Amino acid sequence: MYTMTTMAIEEARAYYQSVCDLPLPVELPLSRDWVGYRERHRNAIEGFCTVSDAVHFAQRHHDSGFNHRFAVGGDMSNIDDKLRLFEEECPGFLGRHPTLEDSRLSIPETVRIINGRYYSNIFFWHLHAYAAILRYLCAEPRSILEIGGGLGELARMFKLAHPEMTYTILDLPESLFFAYAYLRAHFPDAVISGGDRLPTGADFVLVPVQYYSVLYGSGPYDVAVSQGSMQEMPPETSKFYMRLVHDVGVRSFYSLNYHSLEFAFPEGWRKVHERRNVPIIVWDSLVDMETCWGRET
Repeated sequence: MYTMTTMAIEEARAYYQSVCDLPLPVELPLSRDWVGYRERHRNAIEGFCTVSDAVHFAQRHHDSGFNHRFAVGGDMSNIDDKLRLFEEECPGFLGRHPTLEDSRLSIPETVRIINGRYYSNIFFWHLHAYAAILRYLCAEPRSILEIGGGLGELARMFKLAHPEMTYTILDLPESLFFAYAYLRAHFPDAVISGGDRLPTGADFVLVPVQYYSVLYGSGPYDVAVSQGSMQEMPPETSKFYMRLVHDVGVRSFYSLNYHSLEFAFPEGWRKVHERRNVPIIVWDSLVDMETCWGRET
């Protein structure tokens, strides 16, 4: 069931307007690309009439910068190959998780339906990360902190499979607008909170970077996640976030970025898994580095 009314988009817009004018922390500079994307988001937010409008904008990389979603049929989005590769690596996984599929709100030409289930190239990107986190870091996560959650697609996947968990996203207010609208559409009854307080019992907690300090003392978190986010940050920003992950009491960390984040880690962490160029998610000549880290006790 999807909340498609203007009420959902207005709820997300009201959340955004409550935090959008706060100055960004000087310790968290943006890359030049994301200065541009942020301005593009700000200009578009007031014009959305439905959740679908916002979701489709967010799923177009040239508009939002969130991900590389491709139309079905090309080399970049061969769904049959991706499904085969995933089932070879994780036999029976999809059968054990029948709720997992791409969103029915996604851009139609990017989705292929197989046996009534919706698939896209980006769905497999998130599915691989989800399966790796369960395999290497935490089989039953109850709390996750994602640094740069984009549209909220990974958050949706975790919540579908683990309905009792709390999923926290730390991101720019403009990005959190899209995550709020997307998650509200998929979970109409969910408790979504954000701002300068962290109430207990929320399903989703959306923390604008201006309020990152509220995370201190909020842990522990089972897993922190950076999926295609820290690769786009200046090095000093990545280092700041890794220190934050350490200080708020995260137990493990999953990274899927174009480069290793090893340079940004504080002491007291050990690498438990590393893989380059995961076949199911490779989409061009860039090097993808998947790394799982555990905290030493």
